[in-house]
Amino acid sequence: MFCRIFRKYSLYTVVSLSILCSPVATPLSGRPLAVIGANCRHVLLYNLGLQQLYLGRPTAAFDCLLETVQVYHSNPRLWLRLAESCIATHCVHEKECIKQQHWKSQTVQVVVGQGSYQKTILIPTQTSPPGSYGASSQSAAMPTPSLGFAAICLNNALFLLQLPSNTAETDQFAKGTSESSGSPSVGVSALPSPPIKGEELFLLRSSVLVCSAYVALGLGDNVKALSYAQELLSSPNLPPGAL
Repeated sequence: MFCRIFRKYSLYTVVSLSILCSPVATPLSGRPLAVIGANCRHVLLYNLGLQQLYLGRPTAAFDCLLETVQVYHSNPRLWLRLAESCIATHCVHEKECIKQQHWKSQTVQVVVGQGSYQKTILIPTQTSPPGSYGASSQSAAMPTPSLGFAAICLNNALFLLQLPSNTAETDQFAKGTSESSGSPSVGVSALPSPPIKGEELFLLRSSVLVCSAYVALGLGDNVKALSYAQELLSSPNLPPGAL
């Protein structure tokens, strides 16, 4: 129900702003800043993508979050949610493949006829299950819900969540204060949400490292998966759920 409401309101926002747009000039001309700032379409898409992800619809969530990340590209939490939709889509395809192999033989489809007229019909060879994303001939940089694209999203999230190299600065960063003045730190930008700072930042970084290790294992890169796991275990303020 909420997903339906978000879709209708998003369409209503686009139609309303298109009516206020000048038909003879650029899309931004003829509209005051207050009207331009009232465009909350990408905020609605962000929340709609999260709802789709939590409802078990990772492909629909990927489409919404992919359009949102073009505007809020400095939000590490958004990159993580985009990677999670890729991982969830991959898990759905793996379950479908296992289910098909459970009911059928991997090579024999059916045996027909009797005696000397008996024939064995084999299953056609497929490089990937039907409807799967991320074929080997496709670049990982293409925006599709695959493990390769999930690795790119997680790398972006880790880049935005870089911690100070100094231990003292890291402790101050964990407390959410600045070392020089003791005032509250600005944190990491996470528009359209409030900034990420303090312990929340370390929890988010731990989640990104866990997903990175899983994706690296799925892609067959065991060395990189081990590196992510070691970095996770050596990180400060490690949450108990990560062990």
